[in-house]
Amino acid sequence: MRAKWSAPIRKYWKISEQMMVKYCDLAICDSVNIEKYIHECYDGKGIQGSSPKTTFIAYGADGIVFVSRNESGGCWNRFGKPCQ
Repeated sequence: MRAKWSAPIRKYWKISEQMMVKYCDLAICDSVNIEKYIHECYDGKGIQGSSPKTTFIAYGADGIVFVSRNESGGCWNRFGKPCQ
């Protein structure tokens, strides 16, 4: 926890973190290290001694082409140019 936060705020954040991990159905992590941290700190500490379920989703997205069609069957991409 960052030292710039006062002790009561750090305590609040830690309790919130514990409750979120304990009661969530799935913890989605945007960092492998965060996923590792959750398992190191909270395995076996869930409801009835369960371990939290986590998944890692990296930043970024696959290239998706958005297409719009008109009544005559022509199509345009998201930039308003005809599809190739």
